[in-house]
Amino acid sequence: MAKATRSHLLEQLRVQADAVATKRLQELKLSREVFPTDSLDTDALDDLVNLMLAKQSQFLLRAPLRGFNR
Repeated sequence: MAKATRSHLLEQLRVQADAVATKRLQELKLSREVFPTDSLDTDALDDLVNLMLAKQSQFLLRAPLRGFNR
């Protein structure tokens, strides 16, 4: 009986993993539609990565922020 329970749990995990993978593919497809790769500015991406890594970055200065004057 323990073997049947393990098989059932493994099958449930496989189904969940497939669902997660499918959702991730859908999100990736949507992000490519919203942000086409030919329109991405590599300097902006570098700045974003540096911002996320808490390194010096110009990312927040790339777009005007409401209420802040430069």
